[in-house]
Amino acid sequence: MSTSVQTKGKITVKVSSATAIEKEIQALRALQVGKFYELMAAVGLTLEDLQAHAPKHTRKAPSTAATKKSAKATHTTPADAPAKPRKKIEPKYQNPKTGETWTGMGRSPLWIRDAKNRDRFLIAK
Repeated sequence: MSTSVQTKGKITVKVSSATAIEKEIQALRALQVGKFYELMAAVGLTLEDLQAHAPKHTRKAPSTAATKKSAKATHTTPADAPAKPRKKIEPKYQNPKTGETWTGMGRSPLWIRDAKNRDRFLIAK
């Protein structure tokens, strides 16, 4: 049975080894990025050249917390895309007691939820 001191020691060792692994990954990434820039320079490419030819779905803005928040808050459709008008859906069911209607889409209202046969709530056309 391990004591709390032994357990804390094991956790400390695991955290320090995880930190060492992270540092090694960062060093390898830096090395690969350096090689990539060397290849780009040898061929005469710039970052703008890469961005100009990248597919639209892979382009990303700088990932900062502020950018992510503002992107979520100001989400709009592209300016050149016309807004699609929503088709009005006629109600299919009506509550005979209150006159409340339901289209049959989405969550069922309480007045029809437990009905075994919804035919008695159908609106005659």
